[in-house]
Amino acid sequence: MKAQNLALPTYFMTLSISMRLCLWKLRQEYEIFKRLRGGPLLLQFQAIYEEVGMKQEIDAVIDSLWNIDKEIRHLAYKERETLGLDFKEGDDWRKLLTLIKDNY
Repeated sequence: MKAQNLALPTYFMTLSISMRLCLWKLRQEYEIFKRLRGGPLLLQFQAIYEEVGMKQEIDAVIDSLWNIDKEIRHLAYKERETLGLDFKEGDDWRKLLTLIKDNY
């Protein structure tokens, strides 16, 4: 078992630098997507707060989050790619959530 654990880093080190960087980037994108869960998480928050009569409040929070996430939207909200949504860079989160709801 110990030999297998050593083999992976050795194999990894034989890869070209560009391949290692590509794998590292993919891993980072996966970690971000896994933690944020993109649009489905926003839908979940919206449903919870709507249920307790706080729709305006959660919409304001999502507006702020959307503005903060501007530089990582392509990582955090992968539904555009994974579901093939007709979602443009300038579109807002409301359109994204509507498209996600329509596709599930």
